[in-house]
Amino acid sequence: MNEFREWLSDNLRYFMLGGGILLALILIFLGIRLISSTISGNDTPNEVQAETTPTPEEQQEEPSATPTETPTPEPTPSDELAKNAVPEVNTLIEQYYTAIAAKDIEKLRTLVDTLTAEDENNISSDPVESYRDINVYTLSGLTDGSYITYVSYKYKLPDINTEVPGLSQLYIQTDEAGSLYVCTSAPNAETQLLIEKSVDYADVKQLISHVQSEYETAVNSDDALYAYFNPDASNASEETASAEPEPTPEATPEPTPEPTPEPAPAESTVPEGEWVVLKEAANIRDCAGMKKSTVIGCYPAGTKMIKLGEEGLWFHVYVDGVYGYISNMFF
Repeated sequence: MNEFREWLSDNLRYFMLGGGILLALILIFLGIRLISSTISGNDTPNEVQAETTPTPEEQQEEPSATPTETPTPEPTPSDELAKNAVPEVNTLIEQYYTAIAAKDIEKLRTLVDTLTAEDENNISSDPVESYRDINVYTLSGLTDGSYITYVSYKYKLPDINTEVPGLSQLYIQTDEAGSLYVCTSAPNAETQLLIEKSVDYADVKQLISHVQSEYETAVNSDDALYAYFNPDASNASEETASAEPEPTPEATPEPTPEPTPEPAPAESTVPEGEWVVLKEAANIRDCAGMKKSTVIGCYPAGTKMIKLGEEGLWFHVYVDGVYGYISNMFF
């Protein structure tokens, strides 16, 4: 034990020297690590800043705006008539007029929205035997799946060989199941306004004038057809032919008094006459006949007016302050 103490005492200075050197090395190592960490910490923000700082060119670029959806404008009804352009509408119209000619009330109920007792009576008493040469002219309606239609056709009357040209205005709609039907009930104000506006379209006016001209030609070409539409004129001509002429007594001429002009009726005065209703859209003219007359207006189906008299195939009518003539085919 004494020997160990002597050895430890003799070599203690060497242990202390070795420990001092080891401690110095540890301190140097730790110092180097600390300096390296400090340098690395200072470099990192610079690198990040270099990555995130935009270039001048990038600063000039404006951020792209988020695209917004442009609302699709609602379709505006076209004023151009499309002839036989919608097969489903053509099929409905064919079935509709076939059922009317056949007086098939049950079938008609499946093709229209309403059918009143008055409608049924009118259909049952309708003398038309058949319809043919049906052409459907469509305009866009107020909503998707609805159409303003003008239907031209020729119909056959009993015991008369000549077919009669005709024109009707119908409003077609689509039900919840997607089926088309003829709207026979009174339309709402907005729909009625659209229908009335369509009567002023150039294509519609041309179609009305064309059918009206065909009608007048057909009636004037067949005495039986003329007599059918003008029974009063036919009876009057027969009575005139059968009546014996009476001798005209000689009369002493008297001075003719100067005529006193009658005061023009006030604009607010409604003339007396028979109320009639247009069953189809029609032009109103300044005088009877097609050749010398001028169209002064146009009225849609359902318009009420006062019949003042008749001149051949024309009704003299009054409506909304306007006096004019409309072919009797439209009543």
